[in-house]
Amino acid sequence: MRTLPFKIIFAGLINALIVHSTHGQGELEFSSRELSSTEVELFCKNSGPGSYSVRVDFNLTNMTSSRDDNSVFVVPSGEEISFAVLTATGGKWKYGFSSDYVQGDVYAVHDEQHIYHLPHAGGRDVRIMQGYGGSFSHTASNALDWDLEEGSPILCVRDGIVVDVRQDSQHGCMHPRCIDAANFIKIEHSDGTIADYAHLQYQGSEVQEGDSVSAGQLIGFSGNTGWSSGPHLHLKIFVSTFDARPTGIRTRFHTSRGARYLEEGQTYRF
Repeated sequence: MRTLPFKIIFAGLINALIVHSTHGQGELEFSSRELSSTEVELFCKNSGPGSYSVRVDFNLTNMTSSRDDNSVFVVPSGEEISFAVLTATGGKWKYGFSSDYVQGDVYAVHDEQHIYHLPHAGGRDVRIMQGYGGSFSHTASNALDWDLEEGSPILCVRDGIVVDVRQDSQHGCMHPRCIDAANFIKIEHSDGTIADYAHLQYQGSEVQEGDSVSAGQLIGFSGNTGWSSGPHLHLKIFVSTFDARPTGIRTRFHTSRGARYLEEGQTYRF
């Protein structure tokens, strides 16, 4: 999974600016309102299906801001928030800011009591081909790889909202240069964490952005797209950060042997 910050510049002479997400159909809209001859209030509106974390860096002349530079605020789906009031301090004034954002809530706290549904069909044993901290591509990642044939049904592991889908890639290889070619589905959970289901097959999604999904529901089909040594499902549960690749979270799953953390090389069913 890769989530890159996206930067915009907002000038004081502009009343509104719409910024389209580079992933998915969501969008952020920045706008301003004059409160008085010396005060301007800034707003951010999110019309996408999931939350966004936004970081701003102000460029002010003869003005002060109620928000510190590089501070982060979260805009929930469907909401508009006021994120700063700028106040003139005398003389000729102007303002601007640069902004970058990531999908999700950087302040989210994972619900450690939650037990996740296995992402494959029941009644069969499936091997974890690479576990948390695995030596091939998980050395700095808390993610799991399931050994699944191409076209295997993928089930949702936790209730949530689909916030991003890619299914147009037909390319995969064993070199890191293919890392951005993976098809994926991303689902935001009630605690603000996100699940990333990756390496799905071409046109392999059964859901679309904005869909509400439930644990155990069919959401797509496994594939071999992106940086991949063979057909499998890569799953990472994470809290968003402004780093390119969040580390991920170790989670427990319901299995036929009870709730447990899954281990590389072992097989599991429910």
